[in-house]
Amino acid sequence: MKKLFILSFIAFLGLINLSVTAKARINIRKAAFFMNQAAVAKEDKNYILARQLDTKLCDAGYHSSCGSAADMYVLGQGVKQSYSIAAKFYKKGCPPEDDYDIHSCERLGWLYENGQGVKKSYSIADKFYKRSCHNRGNHIIYSQLGCGLLGNSYDQGLGVLRDYHEAIRLYKKGCNDQKIILGKGYAIIRGNGWACVNLALYYQSGGDGIRPNLKKALQLYREACKDGYTQVCNASKNLKRTSKSFF
Repeated sequence: MKKLFILSFIAFLGLINLSVTAKARINIRKAAFFMNQAAVAKEDKNYILARQLDTKLCDAGYHSSCGSAADMYVLGQGVKQSYSIAAKFYKKGCPPEDDYDIHSCERLGWLYENGQGVKKSYSIADKFYKRSCHNRGNHIIYSQLGCGLLGNSYDQGLGVLRDYHEAIRLYKKGCNDQKIILGKGYAIIRGNGWACVNLALYYQSGGDGIRPNLKKALQLYREACKDGYTQVCNASKNLKRTSKSFF
């Protein structure tokens, strides 16, 4: 039951920003079915079928499927790893129009930041991070990782003027959970652990408008640990031993 809900939610995220052209070529119900099939195929490691379905949907204008196809080229799943081909799919998933896929924009920014498959450019990377982080136009969600990556750009001065206050604001946005209304229910998209780690570092050391707060830092490290950033799990335990006065 849980697996079916997750797959349905994946399909929902892929359908929230559709162009008229996409609707005309593949109707929404059929697209949702294909997205579910692609997700199941990926889980079963049937990458050939998954890529075929994602490519078909991508060509029809379903931008989230462009990002899904690109991911397989980044990871070398069923194909030879190719960042340049991945970049082409991400670009299709992140067009200039409002109905873009936030995942594609975020990942395309990462490729530009690291010069993988495209010419390295921090300013172009930041442009795509910004698109993925902003929930504007038809978008009801934003990329928490994209916000964290843009925050890092302001933190390090990569393609933008260094601005610690903006970095902190973006880390907070990336670390926060998102509540998505689904009919009569809702789903929670957990905050990004990497953004939480970077925010925790500010609370641990203080400065730039944030007072040292070990209790808050510990809470953020715990959230990052739950999100799969196991390298900070020990940091969380060590910080707790040195901040007993807060408990």
